[in-house]
Amino acid sequence: MADLPEADQWEAGIYQLEITDPVLGGAEGIDNLQAKQLANRTLYLKNLLANLLAAESVADHEVKADPHPQYLTADDAPGAASEVVQGIIELASPAEAQALTDAVRAITPATLAAALQGSNRSPTYNGYQKLPGGLIVQWNKNVLKSTTASPLAITFPVTFPNGVLCVCPSLAGQQNPNGTPVSASSQTTTGFDAWTTTGGAGYYVTYIAIGY
Repeated sequence: MADLPEADQWEAGIYQLEITDPVLGGAEGIDNLQAKQLANRTLYLKNLLANLLAAESVADHEVKADPHPQYLTADDAPGAASEVVQGIIELASPAEAQALTDAVRAITPATLAAALQGSNRSPTYNGYQKLPGGLIVQWNKNVLKSTTASPLAITFPVTFPNGVLCVCPSLAGQQNPNGTPVSASSQTTTGFDAWTTTGGAGYYVTYIAIGY
């Protein structure tokens, strides 16, 4: 019994035996075609590996600076991105986004929403909202003094770091059907004085203050 002849070549495909193929053996028989094609592939790969090993030893391969030039190395990877250079950029965490000071990390829609939360806001009846760029919006509701002889001193929920841009007070309450006016004076970064011609326990001074 003879062995099938093998050729050092890569076969593009493996023949599929058909139901109409005759039973025919021998070196050129159709029944041996698949085996020959697989044997040719095996011999091709065997010789290819042998040539590679003969051309370069394992020791030589290990000391090469770049033994696999077909793959990217750390030196090939893009560097850090900047305003003028494309590259890799790190995403900001919610805490980093809330700091509103990081100029290196990127913000996603989710971290943009987180940037306006946390310590940057107090969504309460007496609260505030800090915005990117340093602008702060504050609001409050205070009970007006029972007398109008002196103003109602109002303290902001948080101190404006730099200054007050405007304070818009209004008077509310079930005893104020005619819309009695109220004014703000002595504005500082910590608060202001509310003045009105009406006083009483049923009156409330509400306001919106904007500063930075």
